[in-house]
Amino acid sequence: MTIPVITAETDKEAKYLSSPLELMWARMATGSSNLSFPSPEEAASHTYTPDEERAREYNRERFVIGSINHVAITLRAKASESATDEIMIADFYPKQTARVKAYELLATEFGLNRNEVQHD
Repeated sequence: MTIPVITAETDKEAKYLSSPLELMWARMATGSSNLSFPSPEEAASHTYTPDEERAREYNRERFVIGSINHVAITLRAKASESATDEIMIADFYPKQTARVKAYELLATEFGLNRNEVQHD
C-alpha cells in the first residue's frame, strides 16, 4: 500500500507543509495548466475555485496529514483494515529539512532505527 503522508510535530505545521501538495493535486484534478509545485506561501495565499475546493476535499481522504500521533493512528488503522504489513510513504515536502524531520518522527513512532528507514 502506498499513501501520501505529511507529518510534523503538530497538526498546524503538517497542514502548512501539506498545502503545496493539496494545491498541486487540486490543480491536476481540475485540468489547470499550472502544474508546478507551489511554495507553502503561494499555497497559503491561494483562493481555491469551487472546482479546486471539491478536488481538495476529495483528495483529503487519500492523504494522511497531521501530527505524528494522528498519522501513526491513521496508518495503523489503514494497515489493519487492509490486512497489509507494509506501507510505502509518498512524500511531497516543500523543504528537505521538513522531510528528514518527518522520517525521524515516523522512525521513532514505529520503533525503527535510522538505518531501517529507506528514503531517497
